Amino acid sequence: MDGIFFVCLVETRLTNSRSYFIYYNIELWLDGSWIALFCSLHIWLI
Repeated sequence: MDGIFFVCLVETRLTNSRSYFIYYNIELWLDGSWIALFCSLHIWLI
């Protein structure tokens, strides 16, 4: 799970694209992963 969280952070920070982040976030939610919410909160804090 930590790996998925790390990848989400890296990809979002490298692309700097809200659309891509939202799409990736939705994918995580559809997969039933709670990391999507935690990742969103962490990104906004950054």
